[in-house]
Amino acid sequence: MPIRAEVVFPADAGVINVTDFGVTPDDGVDDTAALQALLEQKVVKPSGGDDLILYFPDGVYLLSDTLQIPPPARYINLQGQSQSGTILKLQDRLRVRGKAFQDAMFNFGSGSADRFENSLRDLTLDVGVGNPAAVGLRFNASNQGVARDLTIRSSDPDRAGAIGLDLGYNGTIGPLLIKNVTIEGFDTGIRSQYEANSKVLEDITLRHQNRLGWQNSNTATVMVRNLVSENQVPVIDVGPALSRPKGARDPGNGRLVLIGGSFTGTGRAAKHAAVRVRNIVPRVYLRDVQTTGYAQAVRREARAKQGNVGLPDGHVEEYWFGGPGLARRGGTFQAFDNTPDTTLGLPVRETPSAPDEPPSAWVSPAAFGGVANDGQDDTTALQAAIDSGARTVYLPHGTWHVEGRVELRGNVHRLLGTEASLETTGNGRIVLGDQGPHTVVVERISGRLGRAPRVTYEHDSGRTWVFKNVSQWQYHPAADAPGDLFLEDVASGSRRGETFRNQNVWARQYNNEVPADTTDPARPQAKITVDAARLWVLGLKTEAPGTIVKTVNGGQTELLGVYRNGPGASGPDNPAFVTEDAALCVVVFSIRPNNAGYALYARETRDGVTVDVPRFNKANVYSAFDDRDLWHLRQSVYLDNADTRGVTLRGDWTTAARFDGGFIGENYAVSQTVGDTAVFAPDLPEGGVYEVAVRGVRPGASRNEPAPKPAAAVEVRSLDGVQQVAINPRNDGGRWVTLGNFRFGPGEAGRVVYTVTDGEDTGLVVDGVRFTRVKDLE
Repeated sequence: MPIRAEVVFPADAGVINVTDFGVTPDDGVDDTAALQALLEQKVVKPSGGDDLILYFPDGVYLLSDTLQIPPPARYINLQGQSQSGTILKLQDRLRVRGKAFQDAMFNFGSGSADRFENSLRDLTLDVGVGNPAAVGLRFNASNQGVARDLTIRSSDPDRAGAIGLDLGYNGTIGPLLIKNVTIEGFDTGIRSQYEANSKVLEDITLRHQNRLGWQNSNTATVMVRNLVSENQVPVIDVGPALSRPKGARDPGNGRLVLIGGSFTGTGRAAKHAAVRVRNIVPRVYLRDVQTTGYAQAVRREARAKQGNVGLPDGHVEEYWFGGPGLARRGGTFQAFDNTPDTTLGLPVRETPSAPDEPPSAWVSPAAFGGVANDGQDDTTALQAAIDSGARTVYLPHGTWHVEGRVELRGNVHRLLGTEASLETTGNGRIVLGDQGPHTVVVERISGRLGRAPRVTYEHDSGRTWVFKNVSQWQYHPAADAPGDLFLEDVASGSRRGETFRNQNVWARQYNNEVPADTTDPARPQAKITVDAARLWVLGLKTEAPGTIVKTVNGGQTELLGVYRNGPGASGPDNPAFVTEDAALCVVVFSIRPNNAGYALYARETRDGVTVDVPRFNKANVYSAFDDRDLWHLRQSVYLDNADTRGVTLRGDWTTAARFDGGFIGENYAVSQTVGDTAVFAPDLPEGGVYEVAVRGVRPGASRNEPAPKPAAAVEVRSLDGVQQVAINPRNDGGRWVTLGNFRFGPGEAGRVVYTVTDGEDTGLVVDGVRFTRVKDLE
């Protein structure tokens, strides 16, 4: 995980340097009292803070007790100079009030879910030596807030501390973003629990935990991408807390979406599964996870016979704990027949960063007559700063008013707020036009609730626009085809909803609480409209009634984790998701318990036919797209045994769905009659060389049993003729098994044909065949 360059601000940015208030690093003196006083006197106000940045220059700061963010604990921004150089260290073998220390080094407060815009950046927290009950960080933020570029570590391999990152000490944590964080040591690396709100984590590294890498319990909803673990213990446990106060209620139904992981197990890891699922109600989805050194990649340990049983050590291409049927096994929920049994799998791009440069090269509107907090229009001053030739324009702390049009042009790569606000009393807007660098980053712009309207960010070009840590965000796609858009820890403040049109959008931790209502002309039809665009979201949190996402005109939307909070029912005129001749995939849709929710979860229209979906809560994945969408994305064609096109079962075939294995779709097909055949004939859009993979399970077989004798002959009919391929129809844990690469022409000429050859075994099981184009015909 890359370490960012050091962070330094100009002298007039309004940043509070802790060394100006009696705090001296590297002097061996306890800094706790001075830092706590600074938090209470200079940052926290009755209104909840003033969005100030408390800045820690490089050095070691000694702590003898918890640094507690006082109530109401919001708009608090703690900033280190560098992740490796700014170190807050707990004193070794610490005792507080006569007892061994058993609290957190940093605690961001408890209470109601209004810990808006808190942040912690670019530093190291070290719990020292001999503090086995210590917690590194208890972090709390709401709507928009981030902990990023951190190292949380224990210097003691034997008495390592209790928890590194605690996201489960309070029931109202999130939505928030945790990014670029390394946790070394501790009994448990991360703890997340409680039902309220969601947590998004990306680029997380866990090392050398004593008991468990990550505990996700008590209905916590987490969406994770790029998780690295180097451990002898299980990486993730999804289920009831391993330890909790006597009598405490914990249904254990942690919700997990994990996209991309590398888990390296050593030593006693060979006795464990990398991912343990002990849920009662399944809410687990994994994709593209590589495990090495574990007994299993995934193990279902829930007593209830629900969910796919597990996967062996190795590569997990795609795993869902629950499917659409009552047995909660299998693949995706589908409103239309012949929908591919997989997720959409939109391509993912990393969020771009602005170039680093010294603050001496930055320019602010104050240099051109602008004054923060005076209530006067700063449009002219801000435009002058942009036109000065600087690559970074910064807004010193305070409120800046924009009443006209400001264009990001010339040499500007970044508009940086030091938690400053941009407000307007009219039609102020920031425009990204045609002139300037390809990518522009806007970051750290605050948005206090209840204040004046925010400016509109108007995308009027094909240039790439990046928004990081922005609250009360309002966006308008002015161009016919705006450029790529990246959102990272963004809370929408628009009352008209957000529209993405003819563009690519990647979002991490996106909070949208816009009320929508198709029956009210004063409100948008949907909180988010995807119009001929492509939207990928890791962690979408929403409140208020109305359609969450409407995808139209060939648009493509993939939502990896959706959490709906707050009161208000939505009737049949406002389904949660609307798809009209477009593509949608929803992975793990969670509604807070006791929430009124939706009369309809989805309304899907294809070629003039509309299907309403009352609920798909028994499935972890809802897929609303067809073969054409999957072909354009992956050049793949999926055929399931239950498909009505391209699949022909001849003979005495039955279907089953009672086995705990890794089948896809509602069921799999079984035959014990010699001579029966199953023909999979794809309609391939293009000729080429295709990788052919099959899925099958063997009911009743244990992974430890000797492999059964072959019960089938498989033929692949291609441009090279008929080729026989030997298979063993045993339970392979729900994996796709590759038969090889074969040449096919376009259309329906190719075939994969199963023939039952031995009726004495448990029979031939067929589930699915996948054709993926790997290169052109030579």
